[in-house]
Amino acid sequence: MAKTSELEPIVEPMVEEVVVSRTWVWYSSLLQILRFSIVGILNTSIDVLTLNILVLLFPIHNANLLLIYNSIAYLFGALNSFLLNKYWTFKRKHTVTGGELLRFAIINVIGILCNDAIIWSAARLLHTMIPNTVVWANAAKLCAVLGTAFVTYLGMRLWVFAGKHYNEAIDVK
Repeated sequence: MAKTSELEPIVEPMVEEVVVSRTWVWYSSLLQILRFSIVGILNTSIDVLTLNILVLLFPIHNANLLLIYNSIAYLFGALNSFLLNKYWTFKRKHTVTGGELLRFAIINVIGILCNDAIIWSAARLLHTMIPNTVVWANAAKLCAVLGTAFVTYLGMRLWVFAGKHYNEAIDVK
C-alpha cells in the first residue's frame, strides 16, 4: 500500500491544473462577453445612426413605418456584427462556411423579429408621451436594443460560432 506522502505530489498538481483551467475558462468567457459588448455598442451605434438618418431624412410618426426603418438599420449593424464577432469576439479564424452564414442569418432574423416586436410595442406606448419624432424613435429603439442583446449573444455564442472550433477560441492549456 502506498504511503499518503507518496500520493500528495501526484494529486496536488492535478488539482492546481483544474483550478487554473476553470479560472482561465471564466476569465476567457468574461473577456468574450466584454468583446461582445464592445462590438454590440459599435453595432448599435451603426444601427441607431442609420435609424436616425432615415428618420431625419424621411420624418414619420407611424410605428409601422418605423419598423421598416428599424429593419434596415438593424441589417447594417448585423453586417458589421458578423465580421467583428467572428474574427474578434469569438476568434474563429477559419474561413466563412455556408452553415455559419445560415446560422448567423437565422439568429439575425430572430433578432430583427424580437427587435421589431419590442420597438413596435414601445413606439405605440411612447407615441402619445413623446411628440418629438427623433426622441420617440430613439426611446423605442433603446428598449428594443436592451431586449434583444441577450438573445443575440446566446445565439451567436452557443450556435453560430460554436462547434468544433470552440476550443480554439478558449485555448485551455
